Amino acid sequence: MGIPISQMVFGTDYPYGIGFWDVDANIDGLAWAGDLGFEEKEKVFWGNAKELWRGKIAVLDGMEE
Repeated sequence: MGIPISQMVFGTDYPYGIGFWDVDANIDGLAWAGDLGFEEKEKVFWGNAKELWRGKIAVLDGMEE
């Protein structure tokens, strides 16, 4: 049983990295992942987080899909 894309978000502690974690490499890894389509990657990078915070941050309520 897999985790649905709707339950995934990409996050970092940038700019407070822990020294051995390459944020750029992780972003590139997801951006170039062949198993995910463009729409799925957009959901993981920002779309799911936007939905998670909708109704809690006023500026998001006015954003179009």
